[in-house]
Formats: sequence, C-alpha cells, structure tokens
Amino acid sequence: MNMSGEYSYITQGEGGFIIPRDGAKYYKPTITIKKIADLEKTIEEYLEAASEFYQQTNKLQVKHNYSYFLNHLFFNMTNSDATNLNEYVKKRVSFFKDQHLKEYSFFSLLLSDNDYCIYCKREISKLGFESPYVLKFKMETNGEIYDLPLIRYAIDNHNRCHIFAIQFERTAEGTNKNEEYKKVINSINSGVKKYRNVQPSFVLVFKLFIDLLRKEGIQNILVPDYLFSRYKNYYGAKTIKRSDQILERILDHYILLLQRMEYQFTEFDILSYPNEVDSFTHISLNKVKVKSK
Repeated sequence: MNMSGEYSYITQGEGGFIIPRDGAKYYKPTITIKKIADLEKTIEEYLEAASEFYQQTNKLQVKHNYSYFLNHLFFNMTNSDATNLNEYVKKRVSFFKDQHLKEYSFFSLLLSDNDYCIYCKREISKLGFESPYVLKFKMETNGEIYDLPLIRYAIDNHNRCHIFAIQFERTAEGTNKNEEYKKVINSINSGVKKYRNVQPSFVLVFKLFIDLLRKEGIQNILVPDYLFSRYKNYYGAKTIKRSDQILERILDHYILLLQRMEYQFTEFDILSYPNEVDSFTHISLNKVKVKSK
C-alpha cells in the first residue's frame, strides 16, 4: 500500500519492509521491520515519550504532531538502524528517559585553575536536532566569558553514549578572544606532534565530556557516520557527487578528531570505524592503555 506517496510497504511473514520512493532512494535505504505487532506498541511508546519530553521546552507547536515526530524518527537513523526498525525505535525511546548528567541542569563549575574556570550545562535540544540533549561549555578567564564547542549526545538503555555533533553554536559568544583564553586553548597542543590541525577547543570539551562519562560508569561511545537527515540536507547540492563530497568532509572532520583523541589520551580506544562492523565508530573508555613511546 502507499504511505502518503513517500514509501511503499511490503509485508513478509511477521514483519515487512518500508521502501522509499524512487526519488529518495539515494539517501533512504529500505527499512526492515522484524515484527509488525511489536513495532506498533513501540511506536506508541515513542510518540508518548517524545511528546512528554519536549513539553518541557514550552516550544511545542501545532505542527509538532505525531507526523512530525515520526519524520524526525525516520530521518535520524543510520543504515544499520534501518536493518531493524523495532530495536531502533526502542533505542530512541530510551534516549528520552536518560537521567545521566541531570545535575548539570544549570551552568555548574566543571574545572578550575589559577587562570580560568570551565562550566557546563545540560539542556534539552530544540526540536529537529538529532539528539534530545546538548551539553554546553563556557570558559571564564580574565573577567570574560567565552563559549566553547557544544556536544549533541544521547545515552541509550545499554549505557552507551551516542555523539551526534561537536560544534560551535552559531550564536557563540566571545569572538575576540583574549590572550589568557588563547593560552589555555593552545596548551592542549603542548607536546602533541600529530593531528595538530584539529581545533584544540574541540579536544578540550571532548576530554571533559569523556571524563564525565567515565564518572557516570559509561564505557562505550558510538558515533554515527551518516544520518538520513544529513543525506537529505545535502542531496540537492547541485550534483550527487557534490553532496557526497560535503558529507565525506563532515565525516572526515569527526574521524580526525576521534583519531586525535585516541592519540592523545590513553583511556580513549577506537575499536572500529564505520562499515567495519556497522554504521558507527565504536569507542571504548573501559581501560587505560599503555602509550607506546
């Protein structure tokens, strides 16, 4: 049967397949449903959890109906997620129920030194972003406050942290950095001989984040390669080749950051890259490695 002209649906045994329309097959793979009966209940749980979660933001509008949340669900999966829609939806439900780092609901002191202080705050993301939570960081030095990169993340019911983005907010404050700020940030590169082209401010917040995760008992990180939403955003970039180049550049940026983290910090261990096991980079924080000289 047709589903709003966007997909066709084919049943097979207890499950079935959701097949995208021809014009969307480039950035949407076929989605596999293991058990239709189980999925109906899980979808209901997802819609209830999403509605309840975002009511906290006071930004729900009429357009944010069940159709909106379902589109958000489908557009923020990876190729691996698409192979088992039932489990993917359960994972998304668990994102909304995560209580880790809730003590950072207000900007709280995270790190203090003679010359600077760093604060962090967990916020609910605006609707439409890949993850339900964002962790924001600020640095105070010489009487000035500067925005550091933020991290968009979610923690699932298997105690795994999914990192969707590490980026500067568009409205980041502190464009005219003072010398004390630059001194702190540039110190991250001290003694580092490889991957020096990775912005040290990204390394700093990532290190602070993994320290928080380890304190919470979280030992595994997953970083997705391509979400459908990112395919869709760049699909119309003049040519398919051009959109591929944009997506590859985004992925390469994060891979370099991950490699820099593994190179610089012994507790950060890349276990596999996308397409080696699935659509994620798998990272372990489980043990401290002995660094080779």
